[in-house]
Amino acid sequence: MKRLPWFALALGAVALTLSARFSSLGNAQTTTIYFVATNGNDANTGTSATTPWRTIGKAARTAVAGSTVRVRGGTYNERVTVTVSGSASAGFTTFESHPGETAIVDGTNLAPPSGETGLFYVKDRSYLRIKGFELRNYKTSNASLVPTGIRVQGASHHIEILGNRIHHIESNSSNGNAHGIAVYGSNSTTPVSDLVIDGNEVYSNKLGWSEAIVLNGNVSGFAVTANLVRDNNNIGIDFIGFEGTCSNSTCDQARNGRCAGNRLYRNGTTANANYGNQPSAASIYVDGGRDIVIEHNEVSESDFGVELASE
Repeated sequence: MKRLPWFALALGAVALTLSARFSSLGNAQTTTIYFVATNGNDANTGTSATTPWRTIGKAARTAVAGSTVRVRGGTYNERVTVTVSGSASAGFTTFESHPGETAIVDGTNLAPPSGETGLFYVKDRSYLRIKGFELRNYKTSNASLVPTGIRVQGASHHIEILGNRIHHIESNSSNGNAHGIAVYGSNSTTPVSDLVIDGNEVYSNKLGWSEAIVLNGNVSGFAVTANLVRDNNNIGIDFIGFEGTCSNSTCDQARNGRCAGNRLYRNGTTANANYGNQPSAASIYVDGGRDIVIEHNEVSESDFGVELASE
């Protein structure tokens, strides 16, 4: 039997997964479209292309369940904290680059705050989709701060991170951490669940002790698929358990998921001073996670391919 290439298998599986997910929500339920543009004004209504808001943050505080926020091309120098959700009845609330354009969320000169942070930050939200953005230039030299491109926290569920480009997220400390995409299940009873991370490109990030894409703690039920993860100076994709992210040790591990159809290359620590520039990183690492299917990934030019352990 002729074997299909990895990307065909991955895309087919993803299409089935997403089709089933969308059909179960009634994908035609989006009723409102909001607009954000660099020439907009947050005092506008945001409900037409001629009266857009100026910031994505305004939309992230205002959009109603099941709506779509279309962000016109251009550069937005802001951190976006999403305080709205979708719902099972209304469907996903979607934040996306306007079709045919690229909205850039740029962290230049934005100092990461202490604690949890991200250029997109989501905590205890549900039915959210973040799609088609470029996120870049979020950096620090302070070892106690952790810049992140997209961070999902708490007991969030039905979160989809699709088709974003995330790069130059940097810890420039000798003892720091940074992430491209980070999902931290920190709720002691309710996991981050129904999570899809698909079709993103995560590259050229300085990660310190950390990972380009990480699922850590109480995370159960996920698909990490068809992502391109390259040229990062530590681990590519990591599924972590027992670091104390969740205070309940019985569920403090990423589990019940699938890592498939991803392409990873040139991920390693030979240019990472935290590791003495020695090769120490896997492109795909399961560190305390469990019940994870890893299949049809392509890994090359990295310190290690796939590594299984529980530090």
